[in-house]
Amino acid sequence: MMPTKPLTSRVVKAATSLSEAPSMRFAVTARVVVEACRLEGIEVPAFRTPPKTQGIDRAIRRSELGVIVSVRIIGRPFLAVVADLVEGAVICNQFAGSQASSLRNVLWTRIVENLQVAESLFSEELVSNKELGTSHKQSKSAPGIDEDKQFIAA
Repeated sequence: MMPTKPLTSRVVKAATSLSEAPSMRFAVTARVVVEACRLEGIEVPAFRTPPKTQGIDRAIRRSELGVIVSVRIIGRPFLAVVADLVEGAVICNQFAGSQASSLRNVLWTRIVENLQVAESLFSEELVSNKELGTSHKQSKSAPGIDEDKQFIAA
């Protein structure tokens, strides 16, 4: 397995945590699966949400352009969504038995590693924003407090 390439902060800046942004989690996870498939040298599916057909959780469509895996994310546990992305890649490549098991292991490992990186980027961004906000407020209010103290003392 190739070394994990960490996600950049631009991918995960829009929300304060991955749990608050199911579509962001889906996009990050789908990107990880696509990258892992490329590194393994196998067919790379495209991912989209939601499926065009109402009432189903996952759909797989083959065309001359490739395979599209559609997954419903609204109202579902995120682990179920991840499982559908992984199985979509397995089905796309028509793997079975040990080949399918090996691909699942690679994909799950890469997903877990990258989601941990993404969560830490969210945490760092959130802490950084809070620190900037606090120091900005303090620097703005400090002169006002000093002026007020001088005014009161005078």
